[in-house]
Amino acid sequence: MVEIMIAAGMLSLLFLGVFSLYTNTAGSFSDGEWRISTQKSAQLMLNALREDFEKANSPFRVLADGTIGTITNTPIYITNEALNDSPAGTNVASSNASVSVKKALAFCAISAPFVDASTFVPVASPGLWLGCSLGLVGRDLVYRRTGDPTVHSSDPVALPGSVMTFPTGGVGPGKMFLSDSRGETRLTVKDVESVAFYRSVSAQEQTLEIRITMARRKGSQVRGTFSERTLAKLLPVSTISGF
Repeated sequence: MVEIMIAAGMLSLLFLGVFSLYTNTAGSFSDGEWRISTQKSAQLMLNALREDFEKANSPFRVLADGTIGTITNTPIYITNEALNDSPAGTNVASSNASVSVKKALAFCAISAPFVDASTFVPVASPGLWLGCSLGLVGRDLVYRRTGDPTVHSSDPVALPGSVMTFPTGGVGPGKMFLSDSRGETRLTVKDVESVAFYRSVSAQEQTLEIRITMARRKGSQVRGTFSERTLAKLLPVSTISGF
């Protein structure tokens, strides 16, 4: 009887060890899968942000005499909460576990010019416009690129009135600018902890670095964390404005 009890106890310990090993291995595999998937999403968004920030401009008009005039001044808007003027800056926009907590992070526009009728262009040519907005919805980082100005009032988050800068006269059929539907996209990165922007200005160039930190949480426990970043080289005419 004693031998049976000892054997049962040893067998129980063996099963407990095997189960613990399986649980740890499965958890590590799941953590690895999460990192690969999240990293791909983050890199895809960062590539889109870099390309769009590098093309960001203000809607402008080419007059009949060939001169160029700005229709509406549209800087690259960045929330002051996350904007830094040096690589050592500590400003970050942190996420919140509640999806009801939303933060507007950035907005810019990409446009092709409206061209007036002239000797060389018999008929006026409308311009094209795209708005690009970035926001946190809970722990989801959402990037929305669309030529429909009304979308930016709610997706991904409501932008402040001073930031919602659209071409004077509006965008749409019969307007000076049409919606550029070719660039429509909506990207999401989940499990985002924080977002930060670092601008640098020199005599040669102006750059904007974007850093995103992701973390996998299970209750109060952090199972894994990593960061991704990209560097956008802005147009000489581009300006950054905090809000």
